[in-house]
Amino acid sequence: MDTQEQPQPKRRGRARERVRRRKEREMRKAQARGQRAPRQIRPSGQFKAPRITIPQSGRLPFLVVGAVLLVVAIVFLLGRLRNDEAPGDPNAIWLGTEWSYETHTNDEILKLVQQLQAHRIGSAYVWVSWLKSDNEWAGIRAQTNTFTEVE
Repeated sequence: MDTQEQPQPKRRGRARERVRRRKEREMRKAQARGQRAPRQIRPSGQFKAPRITIPQSGRLPFLVVGAVLLVVAIVFLLGRLRNDEAPGDPNAIWLGTEWSYETHTNDEILKLVQQLQAHRIGSAYVWVSWLKSDNEWAGIRAQTNTFTEVE
C-alpha cells in the first residue's frame, strides 16, 4: 500500500481550515512535548485546574495583614458576645433524723447556719419522717406527729 496522502478537495470552508490548522498545531506541540520528560502525568480529557497568578503589586502584604486583622476582630467580637455562663443551682445538703429529732439551742442553729454559709449551701433538705395514710408522720414519738413549718 502506498502511504501517500490522499489529495484533499480544493474547496474547504474557513472554519474547517481553522480546525485542521489547530489540530496540526496541537500535534506539533504534542510531538515537541514527547521529546522532553513530562512534568506531570495527566490523562487527556481530565479536568485542568486554572492557573493561579499572584499579583506582584505592593498591595498584597497589606491585604494579608488586613485579612488577619479582620479575623482577629471577628474572634474578639464573638468572644465578647458569647452567652454568659448560666447560674447553677445552689449547693444542697440533707440533714438526717439525728438533727431533726433533737431539740437545738439558738447557738447550735447559728453554728449550723455559719457552716452552711461557709460551704455555700443554699438549700437544706431535712429528713423528718414519712407520711402515713392517715396524714400523720410516722417514726416519731406519740403526740409529736404534727409538722411545724419553719421559715
